[in-house]
Amino acid sequence: MSYQLIGNVSALICDDGIEPLAHATLKVYLPPIHTAQLPARNGVFREPQALPEAQVAAKADRLLASVKLDVEGNFRLSWQEMHLFTEPLEIDICIENVAGSRKGLSVSLHFNLGVFVPHWRRSKERYIAAFAYIIPSECWTSIRHRLQSWAITGVLRHYRNHSPIGRVLVQAFNARNGKKLGEAFANEQGRFRIRFAFEPPHRHLLLVRNGQIRTGPDVFFKVLTIEGFLLWSEDRSEGLRDDRLGVPACSKQDIFIKPSPILKSMIPLSGWRQLVQIARLRRGAGGVMVS
Repeated sequence: MSYQLIGNVSALICDDGIEPLAHATLKVYLPPIHTAQLPARNGVFREPQALPEAQVAAKADRLLASVKLDVEGNFRLSWQEMHLFTEPLEIDICIENVAGSRKGLSVSLHFNLGVFVPHWRRSKERYIAAFAYIIPSECWTSIRHRLQSWAITGVLRHYRNHSPIGRVLVQAFNARNGKKLGEAFANEQGRFRIRFAFEPPHRHLLLVRNGQIRTGPDVFFKVLTIEGFLLWSEDRSEGLRDDRLGVPACSKQDIFIKPSPILKSMIPLSGWRQLVQIARLRRGAGGVMVS
């Protein structure tokens, strides 16, 4: 008889969306000889517990199977019968990079996800069980920070009727130097997710505000058509707003587009199609739209 474990491991971004742990390595261990060594209570999964390399190496002889997650965070791994049907399994995850990580960054983070007894079901000549885990948002923010990879999620809306604006390009910029941090397309519901590499400043340059240390960039945004024509731009000073200063590694930033005063009296805006038409008109006139 063989065993097959299938499932998914993902993470929460600001309680606003799910991000799969693409290409992370899932490890399944046999239980230690002394069950008192098992972390937490059996079947109870809390936030991941960081493991030092020495602790990972110490239990290498108990490794039952390992597998890399696919781009959606899904996995499927099998092993031959080597343990009792009712024995618990210990689950670890190893993360080396995430979407937006800087190339060449050499970091390997190991975490223990917990211990559980799978609910095995027999299918022909094997037993099959499922496992799913979602990393809490605060923990995921900490992990992304350690990997120097930031993620900004949010919804793009019209300032007046709050209707979503989709099929446009949202760009994030660093207000400290004016450089572009990253960009992403907003879907039909106006949702976007911008990922980019960012190295936190040295300790003596850290920003302290309201008693909190902020290590991220100060951000402001621009919105472009799919063709690359500017639709709307924030002033760089918007990056000095309290909710834009030193944004954490996972941040939710809803954006409300307000048309320029010149165009406001010409055409009522209700969505991205009107914005695209205006941008093209301005392009033909040799102008650029700003707010």
